[in-house]
Amino acid sequence: RIPEYRSRHSLGFPLAGMLTLIAVAVFCGVVRGKKDLAAFAKTLSDHQLRALRFRLDKKTGKPRCPGVTTFFRILNEVDEQALELALLAWQDQMLGPVQDRIIAVDGKALRHSQGGELVSAVGAESGRWLGTVRTPDKTNEITAARTLLERLDQRLDLSGKVMVLDALHTNQETARLIVQDLGADYLF
Repeated sequence: RIPEYRSRHSLGFPLAGMLTLIAVAVFCGVVRGKKDLAAFAKTLSDHQLRALRFRLDKKTGKPRCPGVTTFFRILNEVDEQALELALLAWQDQMLGPVQDRIIAVDGKALRHSQGGELVSAVGAESGRWLGTVRTPDKTNEITAARTLLERLDQRLDLSGKVMVLDALHTNQETARLIVQDLGADYLF
């Protein structure tokens, strides 16, 4: 479901294989970035690299291992919304439909990201991830949170749910969106 954005001749590392490798690395505790992802990839066996459909090196006949720049390009260019929808569909397949009545929305600045910030929604009872939006440059978490709430409403029925946001979001526009447009309640 995630569109391949690269040209055909540069597919030594298919997108599906790279995203699978990144997911496995995260499940194994790799959380720091592209260098750690590349180091994790080097620990994989030839059989594991072949299973990810990575091309063989013409000289050695062994599968090639992606490096830091490959992870950098993939993580910076992949369609964020398509990736999020695929991960959420996978989560729904594994866990079933969302049951949480209380949804927490909060923003966090990312370490080592040159000022990047994400706003995420999590089911308060289950701890289940419900979506994330990157805060656009030269804006703040308030507008990103509104965008996230609107996206959540497209996937989930938010009527009757309680949205919990920190005091930064205490303003009329956000309150109106939650109550009038989404049919939910809020706690700031």
